[in-house]
Amino acid sequence: MGKRDQNYDDALVAFVQRHPAAKNWIKAHTFYLCELDIKNIFVLDYYGGPHNVTADDYYNIML
Repeated sequence: MGKRDQNYDDALVAFVQRHPAAKNWIKAHTFYLCELDIKNIFVLDYYGGPHNVTADDYYNIML
């Protein structure tokens, strides 16, 4: 996602809201936002092997 992308500013605001400390290091490091195109997610916990999480479940999580 380039800084000229029409969604960049909104994405940056959302990122900083979730990670407030980012305000202090975004300019100090070679930082850029990337857009993920998630197709599969496998969560590995301690027991029972990996669990498949759908992209819909991933995007609709309530934190």
